[in-house]
Amino acid sequence: MPSKNYRYSSSSFSSSSSSSQLSTPRAFQNGPSQAIDKSPLWDVEKVKCSFSSSVYKSNEELIGEIAELDTEILLLERYLLSLYRSSFGDHLPASLSLDNSPLPPYKTKFYNDRASSESDKSVLSSFKSLSEMDKIKRSDSGHPSLADLLGLNTLSPNKLSEEILRSICVVHYKLSDKQGHSRIVKKNSKNENINEELGVVIGKLCLEDDNLKSVESLLQNFRSLVQKLEKVDPERMAREEKLAFWINIHNALVMHAYIVYGFSEDTTSTTILKAAFNIGGERINAYDVQSSILGIHACHSPSRLWTLFSPARSSKTSSGRHTYSLDYAEPLLHFALSTGASTDPMVRVYTAEGIFQELRQARDSFIQTSVRFEKETKILLPKIIYNYAKDTSLDMAELFNTISECLTETQRTTLTRVVKKKQDRYIRWINHDSNFRYIIYPELVRESF
Repeated sequence: MPSKNYRYSSSSFSSSSSSSQLSTPRAFQNGPSQAIDKSPLWDVEKVKCSFSSSVYKSNEELIGEIAELDTEILLLERYLLSLYRSSFGDHLPASLSLDNSPLPPYKTKFYNDRASSESDKSVLSSFKSLSEMDKIKRSDSGHPSLADLLGLNTLSPNKLSEEILRSICVVHYKLSDKQGHSRIVKKNSKNENINEELGVVIGKLCLEDDNLKSVESLLQNFRSLVQKLEKVDPERMAREEKLAFWINIHNALVMHAYIVYGFSEDTTSTTILKAAFNIGGERINAYDVQSSILGIHACHSPSRLWTLFSPARSSKTSSGRHTYSLDYAEPLLHFALSTGASTDPMVRVYTAEGIFQELRQARDSFIQTSVRFEKETKILLPKIIYNYAKDTSLDMAELFNTISECLTETQRTTLTRVVKKKQDRYIRWINHDSNFRYIIYPELVRESF
């Protein structure tokens, strides 16, 4: 509370000599008790009794209030734990057992129903608005936070991979040449007059010391997230979880490699793809993820000689399969993995819950924005579509049907005019373009605009 300013006049303070000169009322000259006894307004015995009983009554009330406050605190603590159970129950480790006994009615002398209702909404809102990053932060003092004590500071492997990819995408955006920024848009399939923003194009990274210093805190956060991968066990994941996890890790790994190695003449695609993270105690690089784990053979693979000496060979079982590999490959992954090349698909975060829908959306967007026509006599298609068709065993008619479903009405009309009989003669496959370019899903860097 703000302190009050008190003003004292000099007359308020007197020396003992001056105070001794002050006249004493006649009634008090024989002592205060006698003065009170003589006063018709005072009954000394009644006053003593009343004063005494008043003191004892206040003490009893205080003790009662303290007891009620203790009960109030206990109820608040249990109520807080119930909020944690309802909000973060899915994230609690199995080893953490909370008291699931029913809570007593949260009502005491000091409880107001309306205020509590508003407070509950506010508390729940604040808990639900916490990001996953907030859950893993410790207090500045270095002591475990409440989230630590409740076991909420550990992200699931999939959430961790999502945060890692988001983090490095923001770093890339911060380091990019802002003058070279552009937007990729696609036509709305139902209304071609409406443009839908597809991605932010990054064509160059500025890796000078001053630029790197400006993102040092972001890189430190990225490294701290990557360190948590050492405790991840990918073998225990379901197929959907593996797909989303390894896509996010692959793309983040490659994006980080460009910051580490730069764009010197010595930097090659092999250099980028051999950059590795420690995942579950094993060093795994981007090429391992592509070929040994996901089973996807990109159209720009490293040399055969280098793959013979790949560290991942020590992680393979006697059957030749990597310990983390999928049971079978997913052809849609061709539209999700990016190595920063101009002909590669857009980088976006993939989730275990919606992985297949997200992969189909990635395929449709890639095809719509990549298909070109040459004088209405040739259809220009990226090699990624060829690899996808090969892995899914599509014949030419099925391939054209798949492509047609992804196009706008205008594109579909042009495709129909080009395709007549021997369809394979009307296709020209576009070679892989290794020039650096990233397309990042806008929502990943929206706050940095």
